[in-house]
Amino acid sequence: MSNSSQEKIGIKEMHNILWKCRDFEISHLWQRSVFLTAFLIATITFYGAVLSKLIEITNSMGPKFIFLNIATLVICLLGSVFSTLWIKMAKGSKAWYEIYEKAIVAFERDSEFIDSKLKKIAAFNYPSHRNYEGFRLNNSLFAVRAGAYSVSKINIGIGQVFLVFWLTAYAIHWILFALMVYPNSNITFYFIMIVGLLLLILLYGLVFNKRTFKSSTIEKFSLASNQVE
Repeated sequence: MSNSSQEKIGIKEMHNILWKCRDFEISHLWQRSVFLTAFLIATITFYGAVLSKLIEITNSMGPKFIFLNIATLVICLLGSVFSTLWIKMAKGSKAWYEIYEKAIVAFERDSEFIDSKLKKIAAFNYPSHRNYEGFRLNNSLFAVRAGAYSVSKINIGIGQVFLVFWLTAYAIHWILFALMVYPNSNITFYFIMIVGLLLLILLYGLVFNKRTFKSSTIEKFSLASNQVE
């Protein structure tokens, strides 16, 4: 056998590589969000500290009150950015391990690469095997049995919860700021509302937009580029 033939990747080796890549993505699903966790905890800590100070001087309309209001708005926007990045990172990680799972299934369904008997139980086809007994699931939060919940979807959901929280807090603080600083001026109030909306639109264009930080490589593996959710 020539050296060039020995250097080529074999079918079995490729199969192992696909499984290792899939396992790597799953094992690092949460680890990729660790450094964003530090930023989210920091924003929540700062938000709580500033909010407590703001509550103490609610009856005062001095410069400190205005400064603390602006600080809460900035923190809310930063929290929204970090939450959005969390969601996109989690969705990207989920996409990669699903890509490898699809590749493994396609690989093991091809009779050219795998024995016909093994095709029935290979990869994720084992539930169809006649000897597979299965197990009971209970999705109740108060039951101790296993539940049909997706860990990757929960990871994405954490970012979505934080995003809703920060956007809601931003809207509340902006409205209260406008009402308390300019209680008798409708024109000024509406102007401040428009400015706040424009800031959100700008943030959407920079970070919230689904095409920002999009991976063209992942998109190539999807069924069609216009079906990427």
